[in-house]
Amino acid sequence: MMRMLLPARTSPVRIGLAVFALGLVLTIPLLLLTTSWRRGSHVGDTDGELTGLSSFWHLGDASRKFADKPAEFRQPFVYAPLDTEFIDSNFDRLKLALSRSPMGKYQAHVDVLMTERRPQINTHGWRFHTPSGRNLTLAGLQAETYDRNYTTPNLAHFILPFQDPQLAFHHFVCILSGFWVMRPQKLVLWYAKPPSGHYWELLKTNITAPVWEQRIVMIQRPVTQKIYNMTVKVKEHQADVMRIEAVLVLGGVYLDLDVITLNAMEPLRKYQFAIGKELPTVLCNGVFSGAPNNTVLALWHLSYQTFDDASWGGHSLYVIGDICKHFPGHCHIEEDSLDRPGWINFGKMYGEGDRTWDWQTKNYAMHLFYRLYGVQHDLKSIRTVNNTLGDMFRFILFGRKEPFKS
Repeated sequence: MMRMLLPARTSPVRIGLAVFALGLVLTIPLLLLTTSWRRGSHVGDTDGELTGLSSFWHLGDASRKFADKPAEFRQPFVYAPLDTEFIDSNFDRLKLALSRSPMGKYQAHVDVLMTERRPQINTHGWRFHTPSGRNLTLAGLQAETYDRNYTTPNLAHFILPFQDPQLAFHHFVCILSGFWVMRPQKLVLWYAKPPSGHYWELLKTNITAPVWEQRIVMIQRPVTQKIYNMTVKVKEHQADVMRIEAVLVLGGVYLDLDVITLNAMEPLRKYQFAIGKELPTVLCNGVFSGAPNNTVLALWHLSYQTFDDASWGGHSLYVIGDICKHFPGHCHIEEDSLDRPGWINFGKMYGEGDRTWDWQTKNYAMHLFYRLYGVQHDLKSIRTVNNTLGDMFRFILFGRKEPFKS
């Protein structure tokens, strides 16, 4: 006799319990993901309460199809290929821009400019991965962050300290502001040595586990030592090269570790390149946005053939201003809302009692030049700091601007 195994008869009560349990399993992760984005949702009042690439990335070939990738990656994800025709026809114009720079340091090198007519970024040794260590690919990251409705992808880039990898308090606040206020699809943390320290652990605590793993991208890369055979020794200049390359390859918004994000930067994503004023004659290198393969960024990168490492702030500050001045149709400058009023007005930033600057409605971000402030705060001391800096930090950490009563 043939026997058939039939399912056991299940009572309605058991079915109801099973459905309820399944609902909990599906709902809890969704709630975690939702609440994790809320600004300041995990910051307590006291410290104790805080809970496979090729060796070179040829920008001109960025729109190639990746034949060796899985089927879902076999399409061009970069928004547009590098405009090599424009660069080829504007060598003399770029030379003129650099030779007239107020720094006066580039005249000797300008004749050798553009001996290599394409930026080539050495990606040997770059490792893309999630915080847990799962490896990622450049093609996969481009596919995930591609948005056909915008010129610039919704990415935020920070270069973590590569000499002393410990995060400071103001690093912690600025990174959180970039994450909570800008709300990028991916927050990209570039590093040479694995980050560490008390505030690195707090950062991980305040971006909850599911979001931390899904929204954070870690990219380990060597520190730039040379560019176009020009030696780069000054750490600020090394970071300058790395920031340009980060946005050239992936696109997005670059933010210095002392740039605090005050409003969402969504409107800037419609531009190929956007930058703010820092001084009346100088643009802000501490915060800018660009599309992958952006022409302005490519010209900025190519200008390093005239680099002088002894020139303080030359390529960091003045060169980008010279390029934007000579290529105005390619450079969107936010005169009032990206970074100005600038760091020269210490009275408005660090002076006690001055609240005349309406930064919360008028500024996307502000370059703090924190090392010139000369004061180190923590989660306890920042509660009662009576200046605009204190207002900004409390806005990010506690959702309020006014000083707490001691």
